Amino acid sequence: MEKKLQFKVRDIPKIKIEGAEFFVDVDWQRLTDMRDMLNDIYFFDLKDHGTHYSFSYDPQKRNIADSNSGGITVEIPQMVNLDPVGMAERYGCDLDSLTGKTDYEIIVNQDLVKRREMGELPVIEIEGYSFIVDIRMGCLRPKDDLQTAGIAFDTIPSIDIEDGFQYLYFAYDPKRHKCVALDERTITAIPEGVVVVEIPTVPQLDPIGFAREYGLDQIRTLREYPPIANMKSKLIPWNYTPIERIIQRNQKKLLERHVIKINNRPKTRIRRGKKL
Repeated sequence: MEKKLQFKVRDIPKIKIEGAEFFVDVDWQRLTDMRDMLNDIYFFDLKDHGTHYSFSYDPQKRNIADSNSGGITVEIPQMVNLDPVGMAERYGCDLDSLTGKTDYEIIVNQDLVKRREMGELPVIEIEGYSFIVDIRMGCLRPKDDLQTAGIAFDTIPSIDIEDGFQYLYFAYDPKRHKCVALDERTITAIPEGVVVVEIPTVPQLDPIGFAREYGLDQIRTLREYPPIANMKSKLIPWNYTPIERIIQRNQKKLLERHVIKINNRPKTRIRRGKKL
């Protein structure tokens, strides 16, 4: 007898704030208004007391009150209390291991935080080669290649938004460990030996360094950009980028210019011989 697979659909927990109902979305650390799904309250924007959150609530906006307008001070439980099952699934924990822990302790890898605060800079592997994330120097510094200055953040040309997260992607030369600048006005072929890689954004690469450099609240930054263990780049096929379309456009322009040049070339007269 064939065994059928059964999938259990979990009910999304809800919370009521001053009569308004919100979904509890632990994946995105937010409350979503059941009446308006575009209206979100993010937990990292609230005051975290460890045991609960508090904030000034505007019943008209059904969101956080503006600083210049009066609101109602409300308190809500931690996400681990609102949705323990969701937190365990999202962060790969056993339910029992969540007991006594705060949202911050669950979301943010405390070992990575401790190592970073002791001065250890994060490392990301790009196509098998390790770069040190150096926020102060503004670059990904090569670990042991003195022939390259590394990859400066301001030379990474474009940002891709995927599923709400931001990622940096750029053309990369694995042999020279360098970011490759592509001239979109003239490129007519994919450069040999060059690949496209995707890496996290700067605050995701080093949230503590980013918070220090720009004077941001460290705990809030860590909540929004939890540190990532064993960071590695992701290889992106060229056809997932706009470059193939740009190459086709440039090839078409090149062909059109060539045709125009041929058509405008002076015609050679054929000289006929004298009649006998």
